[in-house]
Amino acid sequence: MEKEVDVIMTKENIWKLKIIITGMFGWISNKMGIVAQILPALVVLMVLDQISGVLAAKKEETENPGNPDYRVSSRKMRVGIYKKAGYIFAITVAMASDYMIRNFGAFVGIEVSDKVNFGMLITIWLSITELLSILENIQRLGVNMPGFLEKYLDELRNKIEKKK
Repeated sequence: MEKEVDVIMTKENIWKLKIIITGMFGWISNKMGIVAQILPALVVLMVLDQISGVLAAKKEETENPGNPDYRVSSRKMRVGIYKKAGYIFAITVAMASDYMIRNFGAFVGIEVSDKVNFGMLITIWLSITELLSILENIQRLGVNMPGFLEKYLDELRNKIEKKK
């Protein structure tokens, strides 16, 4: 018969758990490099995009009652969430590529530059994509935004796409 062990959440055990979690996040952040600084902003932008999209859809539904083209759609929300999960996969693949190139590029005869950082470029590109989507949702909410902001963000995204 197995003996059950009760884990008591004492202050000491909580302190140990905090140290372990902090250490894990510190190690992960160190391995992620600059992406660790940009990734939280992307996560915030993804949440804001979802919220602003729902608000815009709800406003359009209110203004167009009975019109199925203007309604809050759980299907569209799921598709958006799947897309954002794809963002995380894309960043993971880009970071894995960075790791492989830096650590094994010389082994297979590829000249490696420390300036190559696909993880950072993908994260920034996706952040700009989210910013543009939020701007579009803000406009759907009836807020006039200056055209130069959208134009600038679009140009920045295009420059990142052309970066080698």
